[in-house]
Amino acid sequence: MTESADKNLNKGGQAGFFAPMQSLKFRLQVLLLLVALPAIILIVLLGVLERQHVMNTYRDEARHVTDKLVLRQTRLVKETQSFLTDLANTPAVRTASDPACGTFLALLLPLQPQFINIAVAQAGGDVLCSAKPLHNNAIISDEPYIRRALEHEVLSVGSLQIDPDSDGVGVKFAYPVKPDPDSASPIAAVVAVVSLDWWNNALADEGLPEGTMALITDPAGQIIAIFPENKDVLGRTVTEVGFTEEIFWNGAGKGEFVNSSGSLKRIFFHQPLFTGSDQGRVQMSLGLPVNGALVAGIRRVAIQLALFAGTLVVCWLITLRLLERSGLRPLNVLS
Repeated sequence: MTESADKNLNKGGQAGFFAPMQSLKFRLQVLLLLVALPAIILIVLLGVLERQHVMNTYRDEARHVTDKLVLRQTRLVKETQSFLTDLANTPAVRTASDPACGTFLALLLPLQPQFINIAVAQAGGDVLCSAKPLHNNAIISDEPYIRRALEHEVLSVGSLQIDPDSDGVGVKFAYPVKPDPDSASPIAAVVAVVSLDWWNNALADEGLPEGTMALITDPAGQIIAIFPENKDVLGRTVTEVGFTEEIFWNGAGKGEFVNSSGSLKRIFFHQPLFTGSDQGRVQMSLGLPVNGALVAGIRRVAIQLALFAGTLVVCWLITLRLLERSGLRPLNVLS
């Protein structure tokens, strides 16, 4: 009887002794959780903010480059207007039906590398002279931009033109020609096709990161120029290279992620390169690759979480060691 009572007493004593251990273990676990959760949330939040910062940085860089190119295009339009104004007043152009006109333009064209061709045309589309031979009158036709230049006596922007000889893409400009300064109305229009090759060269000079993609598209969403050069893509629509129509047309001036080449992610910035009354908006889109920056950000968050987890483990082991030295069994704390 006495032996049985002693056993029950020992069991009760042990239960009473272990009860504080279980309570202490629970409190330590709660404390650890209270410390860990806010820190983990903070690390993840900082990772999200860093990701957004990366996106904003690349978007701003894309905006900066597109702004420079649009400004350069604006200057080019002004230079073209000045050039055509002077050209319209030359005797050779005023007498465009004279064979000397074609000879004059042919000599002038190599001195103006920004132009694909220079010609003089009448309102009906008849070409009076041209610096280069025309292919089925492709460069000049009875188009609204010529009639507008003659009717309003202003510089008129026409449609995009692909040169059949060089596969270069250009934009047509027309300016009225009068037989003499006192004439009441113009008799023809001098036309210049401005090459977009400068655009590709300017992008190459920017030192953009590998994987950069830039596009120039017409109002129908067809790609008329691409950087780096890829003739296989020319003429395809933007939806065939990873864009959606909503992003491409409604996202002008915004940065959007587009997965347009396997696993490579780019953030694009869209901006009108120029707008003409006939061809609508010609848009430039510049995409900078962000994979490396995003992966680096994710790696930093993972490292921070790993370091924090390691610190918690070390703190937990130190706590167990202190409890052991105080005479409490660590196994009881872990059980």
